[in-house]
Amino acid sequence: MEPIIIKGCPRDKWEEVQAIQDQPFIYIQYNGSRWAGEEEGDIPELADMLRNYALQPDGFSHYSKDPCHGVEDPARRGHYIDGPRMYRVDGVYHFSGNFYEYSHAFCIHTNHAETIALLVSLFDANVTSEAYKKAKADIVRAENERKRAEEERNAKRRADRIAAARSVLAEAEL
Repeated sequence: MEPIIIKGCPRDKWEEVQAIQDQPFIYIQYNGSRWAGEEEGDIPELADMLRNYALQPDGFSHYSKDPCHGVEDPARRGHYIDGPRMYRVDGVYHFSGNFYEYSHAFCIHTNHAETIALLVSLFDANVTSEAYKKAKADIVRAENERKRAEEERNAKRRADRIAAARSVLAEAEL
């Protein structure tokens, strides 16, 4: 059975998505760099991106099964934990993220078995690719360089404060 495909903002489409979740569906919240009002990309477009560009290595999985609404953790303001499930049916996958050197953000929910199998295989291949490993190494290197530069700035500030304090002490001894 062909899936029902719905594209657009949850504000406009969420009730429609909830109504058809018992059938095979693909809900594309966004897919691709688009101007406001342009139709979102389709699954073959995302598949092509996954074959040709490294995902953004940002420390979380780019897909999950049976997604939940995020709710703010009462113990840690600004941090979110899993809240209630988004769908009453089992087997819905959520795919989201962007690419490292090419802006093509995506957020897709689906329970369509063929689409899930295709995307899971492409995502898994992408995160084990040399391009992804290089992107991850680039991010780690940039973060290490940022930390090193910050440590050097802090060391210089400490040295400047010590020199200023010594200067004040020297003047006081005169």
